[in-house]
Amino acid sequence: MRTVLLPTGLEAGTAGQQLAAGVVLDFERTFQRSSGSWLLSIALPASSRQPSLVQLWCNACHQVGSAELVTGLIASRAVDGSSAIDAGVVVVVLDGAVLPAVEGAGAVFTASRKLQQAAGCTLTLGGQTYSFASCTAAPNTQSYTYSVYSTVVANGSDTLLRMGLVAQTNGGWAGWGLPQARGMMLGASAVIVWPTAAGANVSGFLLPRDSYEEVDVNAAMGTFSILDSAAENVAGELRAVFTIPLPGQSANAVASPAGVNYIYAIGPMGSSYTPGLRDHAIRGRPYGGANFVMSQGPDPAGAAAQPAAESQSPPPSRSLEATSTAPPSPEAISAPPPSPAPSQNAASGSSSCTLQLAQGAALESFTGCRTIRGIGQDFNLMWRHEPVASNPAKLLVTMGLNASVGSSGYVSVGFPQRPGRMVGATAMILQTCPNGSADCVGGVKLTQWYLASEDDSGVNPSNGLAVSNVQAGMLSASGTLAGSFQLQVDAPASRRRRLLQLEGSDGSMPLIFAAGPVSSDGKPLQHADYGSSTLPIAGSTDAASATSDGGSSGENLTLKSAHSWLAAIGWGVLIPAGIVMARSFKDAAPPLWFHLHRGLQTLGFVMGTISLGLGFMLVDSEWTAQDHEHAVHRNLGVACTVLGFTQFSALVLRPNLNHKYRFAWRLWHVWVGRSAAVLAIANIYYGILHMWDLGVWTWASYTAVLGSIVGVSVVKDTATWIKSRRLTASESTAQLMQMASKQPYPA
Repeated sequence: MRTVLLPTGLEAGTAGQQLAAGVVLDFERTFQRSSGSWLLSIALPASSRQPSLVQLWCNACHQVGSAELVTGLIASRAVDGSSAIDAGVVVVVLDGAVLPAVEGAGAVFTASRKLQQAAGCTLTLGGQTYSFASCTAAPNTQSYTYSVYSTVVANGSDTLLRMGLVAQTNGGWAGWGLPQARGMMLGASAVIVWPTAAGANVSGFLLPRDSYEEVDVNAAMGTFSILDSAAENVAGELRAVFTIPLPGQSANAVASPAGVNYIYAIGPMGSSYTPGLRDHAIRGRPYGGANFVMSQGPDPAGAAAQPAAESQSPPPSRSLEATSTAPPSPEAISAPPPSPAPSQNAASGSSSCTLQLAQGAALESFTGCRTIRGIGQDFNLMWRHEPVASNPAKLLVTMGLNASVGSSGYVSVGFPQRPGRMVGATAMILQTCPNGSADCVGGVKLTQWYLASEDDSGVNPSNGLAVSNVQAGMLSASGTLAGSFQLQVDAPASRRRRLLQLEGSDGSMPLIFAAGPVSSDGKPLQHADYGSSTLPIAGSTDAASATSDGGSSGENLTLKSAHSWLAAIGWGVLIPAGIVMARSFKDAAPPLWFHLHRGLQTLGFVMGTISLGLGFMLVDSEWTAQDHEHAVHRNLGVACTVLGFTQFSALVLRPNLNHKYRFAWRLWHVWVGRSAAVLAIANIYYGILHMWDLGVWTWASYTAVLGSIVGVSVVKDTATWIKSRRLTASESTAQLMQMASKQPYPA
């Protein structure tokens, strides 16, 4: 055990290395037999004021009965009566301690305490009431209030966890999470709601496994996927609803009497990192862990009080997120909500999905539709799709939308680069417009905009999305607008990542929605309502024919990323570097060049072989390719691997330097190796451009790395050539002088 004094503004939780920079303090500890506890007396510097905080930090500790090691901040307590100018933060560090399994609300290891379940677990958000099967209040939240609501819903062999959160944060944020280890923040799957200028926002955070830094926590926004989320801020009280999917977990296990361990926290805003979450521990805000005994409830799909893939009524700002990322830890809470609300006639509320684009016009039919609650007024989205005859990997999707926007307003549907994120998205905006302005017909237009930033100045017209058959009309003078457009998207079986990638094997697509006012010159202004969701644009019939890995589940994205990185580093960097070592540095660094050449080639080939194996895992170990692009990528990968494997015969079949077959062997070894490298590099570019459309930045970065390796070889070979020319010239001069010296002089 040791004690350290850190300056105010730093705390042990942000980085373990800061402990080394602190002032080591002397201390005495006394065991009190009467209470069975230790009394710790810490000596502060003589001129020091009273510290503001006392923190307990654990380094590689574990709880009684568990072998799992934990490193991190356990508790943080403000010191009563500390002055405005204080001595700093006193940190007590426990190295390798064994923590007792006792109850303690603020500690990292919180016993399985069963909190009182409230009767009538209801939550009102945006004027809509949500009912839950169970609810509880988090313990030891000081002067703040913090309530959690849940319903565990069976979804076949999987579970949905429908959650609600209400917290009085006094302008701060509130977080709720499912920890990797009981009570620990590091690596937890968390949902955080925070206030914004327009109201509130909610998002999922896969918290870093090795850092408490504010920059790393804020950067994790959107990395943990939640469904059907919405949030609002009512006089400093944050309210949110969201859904966590738990694939592979049964509802009975989640709703067991043992309960689900969770973590919670309330923290201040004001960080310079988006979205502005500041550290809760150093500022004495409540946090901890507890157990929540959850109850099962009926599937809320179609129930009036359930959110569907839409946000709730119009609180100022909300986000609806839905993607198919992998679930939290096994101790996770599972269950909730809704599949989307039943499809409706966008105009009349009938059971069919139809849209009228102008008064008196015929109704246009769609195969699916959804009312986007809480975004504008009477906002409906409709869709249908059909295969593109000339390209089976594509679908032609027709989307329709209508809404009441008043005399000056808009609604929009956007296609995000990352699910739930506005920045970088392209949106189709249906809006009122001044007569006579560009693209304005009858006071309404449907146009494409690129969302470069969250400011009004960053929202500008665009033609980056290939849309066609764009139509818009005004259905009533009160501002009821309607529009439709068509675009091509990748079919669900495609594994390429595109702007419009259908995300799930069920043909679902991530979308964002917004509604707001329009300026006098017809430009959309900052939205009043915002949300996101994932909708089954390709429908269930397409899902049946889709491959099991569909679009981009968390597992497949991980495999795909590993496949890409291993191939790029192994075949694309290490092996070319090994070739350069043998070609250009043979005379400069014997025998080091040989050892480096052999080591780089071996490591690169091993990484490339693993990459090939992961590639086959992505296609369920099937040789048959689903399209021409996959066949080319597969064949190039197998070819370079086979050629690379033959290079290992050099270890057995390499003849001696003076052997008559040495020259032939060297030609074979050199050119087969170079051929394998060329095929591999070509396949890397093919994968970047055709298999997982990663954009210009990716292939440009790789080109720069590869160019650097080739450049080193060119520079070295040029220098060697110049040196040899000089040596040749010097030798020739010396020979001429020697010959001249031997010639007899004339008498």
